[in-house]
Amino acid sequence: MAFSALRLFTREEFFGRGVALFILAIGFVVMEARGDEPDPVETPLPAATNSAATLAPRVTEIAELRRLGMNKHRVDCTIVLPGTVLWVSAKRDALALKQSSGVAVIEVNVENPRVQAGTKIVVEGFCSIEGERLSLRHRPVVNNDGMHGMLESTGAIYLFTGKHAIHVAWFNRLPPAGLEVSYEGPGIALQKIPGRILFTRIGGAGQPVDWRPGLMYRAFEGSWSQVPDFGKLQAVTNGLTSQFDATLATRDNDMGLDFTGYLEISRPGVYTFHVTSDDGSLLSIDEERPKIQVTGTEQLPQPVMIAPRQTLSSEEQDQWSAVEGTVTFASERDGVLELDLNSGSGRIRVEVANAAGVLPGSYLNRRVRATGIAR
Repeated sequence: MAFSALRLFTREEFFGRGVALFILAIGFVVMEARGDEPDPVETPLPAATNSAATLAPRVTEIAELRRLGMNKHRVDCTIVLPGTVLWVSAKRDALALKQSSGVAVIEVNVENPRVQAGTKIVVEGFCSIEGERLSLRHRPVVNNDGMHGMLESTGAIYLFTGKHAIHVAWFNRLPPAGLEVSYEGPGIALQKIPGRILFTRIGGAGQPVDWRPGLMYRAFEGSWSQVPDFGKLQAVTNGLTSQFDATLATRDNDMGLDFTGYLEISRPGVYTFHVTSDDGSLLSIDEERPKIQVTGTEQLPQPVMIAPRQTLSSEEQDQWSAVEGTVTFASERDGVLELDLNSGSGRIRVEVANAAGVLPGSYLNRRVRATGIAR
């Protein structure tokens, strides 16, 4: 029997007395008793062509995502990650990707049925990084939504040199009303976003691209309690503006504005955006749906065997690994199977996701192997 998405800790890490080993495991196999067998290996699928394209450079290495994850706050960036799929979750809402620089589990909706273990892919999209968590489900950089007075919210994103799509949506229910959009970054003190770095893209789709100064705006009228999907509504008026200008609204109450354009970045780094508004507002950068392009197939690598309590070198971290042990404790909580594994070198804690309905006691005194990412 096999399960996906294991999390293993050394006993020291589990009780907060130092970190020696962490594994996010892709496979969980009972090795002895009751006649259980590992799941069969799936047949590789044929290749497809990668047609991903971008306006600006993006993060292409898992090691770079790990470095950004060391930031104290959430960091967002755009990515183009080539690699080999090691595992896809049962709900197809996450996958493990292997590169020469390491292995990472990425939360993303895997809609293409061709994406399986052993498939070579390129993952492209807008990635939110919070510590070790990598998510490609879109969310705004700044979320200041809802009904409230003049209130500021902030958010940070890593941006490369080049032009990045920017989208600000704002609404107001009752007077007074207000909207201010500012930013700060490498060598840039906190300030309103200057008009000289805001552009509108004209052309494309086979036509020559022309960059014009300013933003496109659309004005709306309606009563909302949160920012609506302006893309589904009919605008009262629209035009070109040099700034995020709240006075473009057609009235003081029950109205909204939707700004779209491009922000030009001259120096790469982490940029923090500040949005102050009455009522709600959202700011997004490089807003797009994640893309997964299949580029071929590859035989899965053999995992490197490691031992509980083993101290990993920098070269051994974030690599495809396996660990074995005998189950001495088992319980289930909120759909997560929790096990203690004992081996000759020590004891580890195992957490198996997507294990609702499993009888924990059926694993006691059985030897298991977990395969996945060592950290």
